[in-house]
Amino acid sequence: MAELTELSSNWKNLQAKIKKDDLSNPPKRKVRSNTSERSGANEYRRQRLNSRAMTPRRPKSSSGGKIESQDGVDVSMSDAPPPSEEASKPVEFDSNLPSINFGFNPNVEIGKYVAIDCENVGVAGPPVNSSALARVSIVNYHGIPIYDSYVRIKQRITDYRTRISGIRPRNVSAEGRDLDEVLRDVNQILEGRIIVGHAIQNDFTSLGMHYPGWSVRDTTRLERYRRLTGGRTPGLKTLSKLVLGLEIQQGEHSSIVDARATMMLYQRYKAEFEAQYARKYGLRTMQATAARKGAPQTKSGKKRPKKRAKKGRPGQAKEVTMKEG
Repeated sequence: MAELTELSSNWKNLQAKIKKDDLSNPPKRKVRSNTSERSGANEYRRQRLNSRAMTPRRPKSSSGGKIESQDGVDVSMSDAPPPSEEASKPVEFDSNLPSINFGFNPNVEIGKYVAIDCENVGVAGPPVNSSALARVSIVNYHGIPIYDSYVRIKQRITDYRTRISGIRPRNVSAEGRDLDEVLRDVNQILEGRIIVGHAIQNDFTSLGMHYPGWSVRDTTRLERYRRLTGGRTPGLKTLSKLVLGLEIQQGEHSSIVDARATMMLYQRYKAEFEAQYARKYGLRTMQATAARKGAPQTKSGKKRPKKRAKKGRPGQAKEVTMKEG
């Protein structure tokens, strides 16, 4: 029992001594001996932080990767038009243009492609709310005006539609040309060429003319452009803003400006236009018919193939072959 008491007393004395030594000599913090490794790790950490800071963050889209058109229709990024030189700078349509109502411009090469736009006024019926041709403008592939003329109107005009058409009384009276003269000049320009227009059937109705579908390129019919407006017929003003980055039709319309914008829309996706119309009318038909300007035409627009007798053996019926168009 005395031994246990002595052991307990010695244990207490030992614990007190250890505690006293710990207070008088606190443990020292371990220091790395290899300073080069530490400096290298810090440098690597700094480089990573700098590289993250210099990398631009991709902005978040609230529409799930879609852009919103002017009409409030969501358009996928794949449908968004590529940036263009025209869209990066303002375009002054009316600069360096000849005076309006100049008729036919003989100093300009017409070329294969032309774009047309017409302006109309309201006239007395029948039928009610009739329209009459008041102005015609045509530009070539480069947007240079080929033809521009007001039309003298003989019917009683009920609405000049000046706010949109820009037509005033003097334009369709003293300044206008006879309708027959205008139609003759326009037909000479359009015949045998690729005609570009926006809702061009309205222009053909105003002119009282008809041209085969393979020779027409309507910017309202391109599938890419219709997707921009959710499948609806796109307006020229909307397409010019979304595709070209141009503001047009802010007030009174100009048929020269509209024709130039239409040609630019055709140029932007010319390959898609041609592919779409080739699928509809057939590429060989389009190429062959375009090469036969002035040739006798059938109702379908194709040249009548010539029959050619093929030589055979005596007594054998002759085979008739059709010459390929």
